[in-house]
Amino acid sequence: GTSGMGHTFPGACAPFGAVQLSPDTDTIPHNVNGQYQPHTYDYCAGYRYDDTTIVGFSHTHLSGTGHSDLGDLLIMPQTGALQLNPGTRENPDAGYRQRYDHATEQARPGYYEVTLADNGVRAQLTATPRVGVHCYTFPEGAEAQRLILDLTHGIYNYDTKVLWSSLRVENDTLLTGTEQNRWDRHLDQIIFVNQAPQTQGSAIYHALIPNPDGYIRRVAREVMQCLYFSPSDSIPQLRRLRYILKDDPGISAKGGGGGFVEIFYSTRHVERSFVNQDTARVDFETRGVLLHELTHAFQLEPQGIGAYGENPVVWQLIEGTADAVRVACGGFRGEADRPKGGNYTNGYRHVGYFFDWLRRTKDKDFIRKINRSCLEVVPWSWDAAMSYALGRKCTADELWHEYQVAVGDVKE
Repeated sequence: GTSGMGHTFPGACAPFGAVQLSPDTDTIPHNVNGQYQPHTYDYCAGYRYDDTTIVGFSHTHLSGTGHSDLGDLLIMPQTGALQLNPGTRENPDAGYRQRYDHATEQARPGYYEVTLADNGVRAQLTATPRVGVHCYTFPEGAEAQRLILDLTHGIYNYDTKVLWSSLRVENDTLLTGTEQNRWDRHLDQIIFVNQAPQTQGSAIYHALIPNPDGYIRRVAREVMQCLYFSPSDSIPQLRRLRYILKDDPGISAKGGGGGFVEIFYSTRHVERSFVNQDTARVDFETRGVLLHELTHAFQLEPQGIGAYGENPVVWQLIEGTADAVRVACGGFRGEADRPKGGNYTNGYRHVGYFFDWLRRTKDKDFIRKINRSCLEVVPWSWDAAMSYALGRKCTADELWHEYQVAVGDVKE
């Protein structure tokens, strides 16, 4: 049943239930760069007995079918260094997937249990007709205990299957979220170009990111979800994105416009990030840089005050918003990367952390609203945009001072 072409899963479900909570043992997509992957059919149910690793535990599965689908809402317990990619079966240590032993598995009607070998977490799953119930027991003294929640995971996955997902912290005990499938219509073609295939940085990049197209699209969805309320908003259409790996002393930059954008990423920067063979650091830095550059491809630009190179207010907002998206999406190292003092007119991280503070303390939709102000506030100005986004008359200077006091950079 759970090997060969049996296509059944061992997890927990209730009769006629809407939830089938079960482990997924690999993440083979439907296609890679337009090429169908024949082994994706092996994972109709998400689980194969012959596999030695578990990617995570998702909430919906088909059993005994001849077609693949579902695998929604994956959760995986994690300890130690933060890993946001699943890794591969050949190199599970490059991601959050975990080895396991069948001797620790238990499966009976309505219940599944397994102990993850690498981090020692005991996973117990059960289900009601409409709810999946997880219990994760971490080893005593385990460092940095957390749950990875992947809203874009899927069985028989493809680049446009899950196009929109959101998660909201309602209170200390409740998270709410949604998935929609329309974001990717704003990103058409991705052309990946490797201009430095012989470099160590290129090898490291491809070991971590075997499918750049899917990776870039996933980060693009995060960016759009941070900037906009829904896929039907006024999102600029990106007709073609050329993403270039090249041997360059810099880090990354975005060029082009009008729907045709080019982003380069430096293989030397990848190598610099690979200190002590730390793949997690490379993954973290690569995603953070991409969050910033893709924001430039999708953000709105202020109207009525000139262009980027003509008016410093324009670049302050453009670069600051890009770093705000990076902060809000976890692309910086928290307080360690926050610039101390200064002013919002310094742009970049000064604005990025400022905007994120406003998002966390004033209005959870602040970044979306300040982006929208580029259409609604003409001519654009800091004070008028702040008043628009927060729904009351206020000035950027007042808010900046309040922020500086709150984070301890200045005293009242």
